[in-house]
Amino acid sequence: MAQPQTLRRVQRSTRGKRIALVVGGTLLTLFLALQGVALALPRTNPPVVAEPAWDSPQTRELFMRACGDCHSNQTN
Repeated sequence: MAQPQTLRRVQRSTRGKRIALVVGGTLLTLFLALQGVALALPRTNPPVVAEPAWDSPQTRELFMRACGDCHSNQTN
């Protein structure tokens, strides 16, 4: 006996949800594993070999105070 059409739709929608959950779980697990690998790698800053030609000492001081910690090789 053939299944009613509504039952087939429910089975199809359940299968799609299951596939989506498996794919989503796999991607989440992969993402978390890669984050762990990135945290385990050693981090070092390359040596500072040159500085830009600052137009004034105040500009250099402003950069080092406001932006230098993230946008230089002299991070803390």
